[in-house]
Amino acid sequence: MNQLTLITVKARYQNRLALGIIAAYLRLFPKTTLDDLRRLFPKKEINSNAGVDELFVPVAEEHKHHSATWDGYFVDPTEVFTLADGTQIALTSMWPVDAINRLIAAVARYGIVATIDQGTFPAPCYLLQFAVGLQLLIDVADDIRAFFISLQKPTRDLRNLILSEDDLKMRLAVWLTLRQRPDGKPRYDQVFTEYLVPATLLSGFPWTNDKIWIDIVVEHEGLFVPIELKFILSKLPIQPPRFGKALSVPFQADGNGACNDKSYSYWADVKRIELVKNYFSRQVPGGFALFVTNKGVHFKAPTPGADYELFSTADGQHPTEKHWRKAPVGDKLKKKPDFDVDRVYDIRWEKTQLEGQPCRFSLLQI
Repeated sequence: MNQLTLITVKARYQNRLALGIIAAYLRLFPKTTLDDLRRLFPKKEINSNAGVDELFVPVAEEHKHHSATWDGYFVDPTEVFTLADGTQIALTSMWPVDAINRLIAAVARYGIVATIDQGTFPAPCYLLQFAVGLQLLIDVADDIRAFFISLQKPTRDLRNLILSEDDLKMRLAVWLTLRQRPDGKPRYDQVFTEYLVPATLLSGFPWTNDKIWIDIVVEHEGLFVPIELKFILSKLPIQPPRFGKALSVPFQADGNGACNDKSYSYWADVKRIELVKNYFSRQVPGGFALFVTNKGVHFKAPTPGADYELFSTADGQHPTEKHWRKAPVGDKLKKKPDFDVDRVYDIRWEKTQLEGQPCRFSLLQI
């Protein structure tokens, strides 16, 4: 399946093209850290002949990473990148042909296309062209992150404590509905919940059900962004009142579900959004799979060889094969068949809080 082009990068020179590629990647994934960049674009595999010991370095330390006779990095204020954590980083400025080709290949999976162009571009001497719908995806992602920020502050009646997936769905849908542009008008034209799509339309749909219900769909100017949710919390040390009254009978948030079942369902969400995006390619520029949990088993790698190993939701890159190590039998095999997703995905868990209680969320763009 061809990846939808989200950003096209153009530059006259190879090293400027590399600079633009990293700018494009950070535009799509603004929470990226320096460690992430070094892991995703390792020097040994991408550009081993860069003449420096690291492709990415903090600007304040760049003099430590190159020889005394050659600077080695882009350090002009128009060329450095400021990451979400405030770190300013510099990229190596030496990019031979084979290295730039490897970098181009590495970002293609993210919808970034880069080409040499003989045009003239103002500093920093590259051009980013954004696909229709990309700004909508960026807005939705920003608003989802703002939603979690809004829930962090403890309240007297614990009203920011989310207790179930349905609770999360309704609160997030209301939040998105109420978001406004700078001029005070609604940011989105419509926000739907439980959005029905006939599964019979979707070529390659691996399950037996004839319809799917997408948790949330955001619409704006004829474009649609589907959002699928997964939510699971282990027992919390706090308990909200019910109808304004403290309870003596304990209850807890939705913490049910075996890890392998939740992990499979998460990747099934990713596959469903891919199929919807591929069928409605002109109307759906992309979507999101959102997972919220405080259970470490979901953001840590499973035991090697575990049946659900390829359905892991741990930090890091994940292969396209979503296959059981040991095939389930009977009805479970029919309900949870093997499948493949369209590309390698990089899951990043972000720390947050619900009423002061630590948890994490992963917002995966499809």
